[in-house]
Amino acid sequence: MPKRTDEHIVGDIAAGAVAQVFRECGSAVETIEQDYGEDLLVQSAHQGKVDPSRLWVQVKGTRDISRYRNPGGCYAMSVSTEHAFKWARSADAFTVILWDIEQGLGYSTFPPDQAENWNLAMLHRKTARLHFSLDTEELFPTGPFNHRNAKRLVWHARIHHYEGLLAHAILRDLEAESRGLQHQRSIVGLVAFDFLRLIGFWTGDEVAPASVEHYQQHLASNQHEARPEAEAALLAVARTVDEATDHLGISRTLLTHTSEIAHLILAGEGRAFWEPSSQPERQRSRIGVPRVK
Repeated sequence: MPKRTDEHIVGDIAAGAVAQVFRECGSAVETIEQDYGEDLLVQSAHQGKVDPSRLWVQVKGTRDISRYRNPGGCYAMSVSTEHAFKWARSADAFTVILWDIEQGLGYSTFPPDQAENWNLAMLHRKTARLHFSLDTEELFPTGPFNHRNAKRLVWHARIHHYEGLLAHAILRDLEAESRGLQHQRSIVGLVAFDFLRLIGFWTGDEVAPASVEHYQQHLASNQHEARPEAEAALLAVARTVDEATDHLGISRTLLTHTSEIAHLILAGEGRAFWEPSSQPERQRSRIGVPRVK
């Protein structure tokens, strides 16, 4: 007769508890029946629209989380090197959550931040060690797993997705340049513009009032800069990202490209990247952004 061990029971309870937190934050959660190292697939939504990004979750359940406390006072667990590499190299965002079913609490961590997945020395090890911070870190959605952390994890997945899209777009441009494809249109600006819409900088037909206010504040205090308008646009985007993501932040590359597009929009020149220049002015001016005074 098949046996249902306590490990199976604890694992199911833990996965269910973690899934419920994500659901209460507005995400759809699918339980993965064929376990290849992932327990949950989180499909989030933003402003009523399903995100193109996804978040995979591995849940480690326990009845006594103190078993995983290390001498340094934090929690840690060992996983197979094969799984650590798989998670770290995933195209989608991935997190591991350690959950105590008795206390109803847990902690999250990121394998990509800890598994040296391109270090050949790691290939000779059977296990990798994952550490869980006890404190909420401002730049990473790690620490205690709760509703705030779940929302930040979802935002991390969105940012991870757009940074991947941007990297692909930049690589596409480099490939086109190396092959002499001068007429291939770059999509870097479109990726950046779409991210501006995601964070609420662009509302659909205008720059969000809060972002305009950020821009004007920074412009007033950055007149000493060589390009005060560009610097103010960058700082306005950074502040909008900070507010939208609960202080997660984005890579310098994504910030640079999005702020360049924001600068064009704020200067009333956003249509230059939105429509091909060969199209009639009537079609190219669809987003028609007025200059910010």
